[in-house]
Amino acid sequence: MSKGNPARPPPLLSGAFVEGRTHAGMKRMTLNNNRQDPSNTHQCMAYGLFQAAGSIAPRCNFAHVVVNGEYLGIYTHVESVKKPMLRRHFESDEGNLYEGQVSDFTEFRVGRMELKTNEEENDRADLAVLVEVLQSADADLISGLRPVVDLNHLVLGGRNQRWPVGGRIRS
Repeated sequence: MSKGNPARPPPLLSGAFVEGRTHAGMKRMTLNNNRQDPSNTHQCMAYGLFQAAGSIAPRCNFAHVVVNGEYLGIYTHVESVKKPMLRRHFESDEGNLYEGQVSDFTEFRVGRMELKTNEEENDRADLAVLVEVLQSADADLISGLRPVVDLNHLVLGGRNQRWPVGGRIRS
């Protein structure tokens, strides 16, 4: 467990002082102090498992963090889920990227999905269509999802195994 600052460090922005600067092709690095995981293993193992199953997941590794000569501990370095990650996995980084925390694909909770791209346009019609399709009868669910969700990149989870956890909504 990290011994230094108990707060999560801010993302490191390599271009903050020099426009266009990157590190290993990344503009942004996200470090997690793993306070909730003393083993420092859960996050990278989970993402590795998703990747091994053929699903989309951010890259993850470990970093020994030293600031001004003071060793702060081992942190998890997680690839930011932004357009560069989308470009690595898909033909295009166009479309809407959502982050869902304390949300669900129901009419009442879908509004809690945070739009991470195309914020100015803020067109969430794709989510409305997905919510409608997910209300289908079990026999019609897969055929209804095919035109809406890239099923090759869909990970199912939740109590009844019907809620998409990760995937790409077709636009």
